[in-house]
Amino acid sequence: MKSTVLLAALALTVASCSKDGEKIADCRTCGEMKIIVDLKHHNKMIDSGMVYIKYNTTDKATTYDDSAVVVRTPTAVYEATFYQKKFGSYYVFAKGFDKSLQQTVEGGVPVAISNDYAQTGYVLTVPVTEPGH
Repeated sequence: MKSTVLLAALALTVASCSKDGEKIADCRTCGEMKIIVDLKHHNKMIDSGMVYIKYNTTDKATTYDDSAVVVRTPTAVYEATFYQKKFGSYYVFAKGFDKSLQQTVEGGVPVAISNDYAQTGYVLTVPVTEPGH
């Protein structure tokens, strides 16, 4: 009985992640926190681009500490993933290409991730628009 309860508790811990503060399933490997970023332009998923991240700030930066390419996942979702991150403040900036408009799109958001997410994945959507908008 004790082992069943322990196993159930462990399964719930390993299988939980967050999406903008909500718990979601399938965080793949929850051994370290990862930040998963997708891009949307007018509520349409952007399937190509780069995402840049600056640590310890919520202000747009001129240089960034890390970057990741937007890739297609096995579940046909397009996202960029940053691994082995810690809780704290980040500024996330993204550039992509909207194929329907044949235009470059970009945007950024500040994010503060609490230690509640230290062992889970944090999923973030960055809204992007045409430069100058």
